[in-house]
Amino acid sequence: MSGIPRSLLGQCAVALLGANARSGLTLHHAFAAYSSAAAPAQSAALIKQLRERSGAPIADVKSMLVEHGWDMDKAYEALRKKGLAAAAKKASRHAAEGLVGASFAASAASSGGSSSSEASTSGGGRGSVVVVELNSETDFVARNELFQKLLREVMGAAHALGPAAALMSARTASGPSVSEAVTALAVQVRENVRLRRAFRVDSGAGGLVFPYVHQAAAPGLGKLASVVVLAPEPDDKAQPLVLDKVVEGRLGKLLSDWCLEAQRYVLEDELTVDKLMARLKKEVGQPVRVASFLRVQCGEGLGAKAGGGDFAAEVARIVSEA
Repeated sequence: MSGIPRSLLGQCAVALLGANARSGLTLHHAFAAYSSAAAPAQSAALIKQLRERSGAPIADVKSMLVEHGWDMDKAYEALRKKGLAAAAKKASRHAAEGLVGASFAASAASSGGSSSSEASTSGGGRGSVVVVELNSETDFVARNELFQKLLREVMGAAHALGPAAALMSARTASGPSVSEAVTALAVQVRENVRLRRAFRVDSGAGGLVFPYVHQAAAPGLGKLASVVVLAPEPDDKAQPLVLDKVVEGRLGKLLSDWCLEAQRYVLEDELTVDKLMARLKKEVGQPVRVASFLRVQCGEGLGAKAGGGDFAAEVARIVSEA
């Protein structure tokens, strides 16, 4: 007991003598409480390491280290279990904010014959584009660098998957599975975070695929993403369907709202997609068509949050559940 200050020995003795007999307090208990709470010399370094490893708040990190005798592994496991329970409680909360990410990866043939190609948030060509939607409760979290880093890692994992593989069980570049990484982020930001959906669009034989993110919050990340696949016209084109002039006139306006080729360019009202394709045909010297396209908007179809107008009540609820 030479390492225990004399003043503390005196305090323990006084506390022991003055304790109520029904409490069952012993000298052994008093010294055990002291030894479990005494921080080692490298306590600050341990707190920093566990904080970086777990992403948990500093107060939780320190309390778990103290509770488990400053054992790093035991404290981390306790934090992990606590985080899983907290994430499960938040899973039912409305999460319609977030971001949509789109990235392109060239095929092995077009990347010099390598087995894989680095994904890029710009450009396109022969290869594949993945589009991933990651949701959060608030736009504030969606602007967080941790949130955006996770979205990029999920896109990278999606590029490496085969068509039938499960994305949630795929490994991210940093090591954990997509499911584990999403849960860990939800614990760190204290919000419901969920991977809602993911798509992979291939260029196909002879085609080219291009991603586009509208009003990007960061390279390749935004609220709205689209993918377009361009392909040469087949040689054996079928004869186009000819509609009766009356029917065509009545359906024309409706079809112009629905059909991609009738959509107008926002910066040039007279330029529609089909006119742009005709211009492209002249430039490349062969007929080109839109083989397929995809449009994904963050939060579409999720509806408005119930009771979302009472901001003060919402803040109070989040604080009480944190």
